[in-house]
Amino acid sequence: MNQPNDTPLTLYYAAGSCAMVPRLVLEEAHAGYTLRHVDLGGGEQRTRSFQGLNGLGRVPVLVDGSFVLTENLAILRYLSRRFPGTALWPSEASAEARCLEWLSFGASSLHPAMAHVRRPARYARSSSAQEEVAATGHATVTALLQLTEARLPDTGWAAGPDLSVADLYLLFFWAHGPAANVNPGALDCFPKWSALARRLCARPAISKVLDDERLLVDFRAAPQHVANQASRSGSAR
Repeated sequence: MNQPNDTPLTLYYAAGSCAMVPRLVLEEAHAGYTLRHVDLGGGEQRTRSFQGLNGLGRVPVLVDGSFVLTENLAILRYLSRRFPGTALWPSEASAEARCLEWLSFGASSLHPAMAHVRRPARYARSSSAQEEVAATGHATVTALLQLTEARLPDTGWAAGPDLSVADLYLLFFWAHGPAANVNPGALDCFPKWSALARRLCARPAISKVLDDERLLVDFRAAPQHVANQASRSGSAR
């Protein structure tokens, strides 16, 4: 194990959510941890016990002994420090800044825009208002996906020459963005992003999580075709 101490880790998690990203870090670290599924569809996030962990009622939540941490960016930084052998947090200043830029972009721009498309009821009450929220969100998501492709470097990884948590975060958005369109030609519009995803999917730890998530990525049979069967019920954060 790559754990610096024997404190048990628990990751509160829901399939189809961004809690996939810290799980990818834990798998890359070969860490011992407990995966605690939260039934978002059944409303478990609103129970008193879960609200005691995260009053927002969202995943992920990481519990390390008596230490409870919420918010993906904080969890990713913490796990990178706790498992330095993974080298998933850049040590060079510009690469670290680029990594933080990608994480911030994902959390503050991509993720909220996708939430408008997938959960418009969070932002509006009437069906007509929800339809408008979703339509506006779809246009925003489309623009942000194109911006992501344009910003990615032609070589290396998202934040520099080495793999980082930024790449794992982008894999989540790729799976629920470009790859969520099962049109075989959909990924042709995102060649750099799709190439990055292919490299990640070839890693055993990441492939294991994708299989568990039911994100079936078969690049051998159909290089540009992805069938996304992940559950989309409940909150994605």
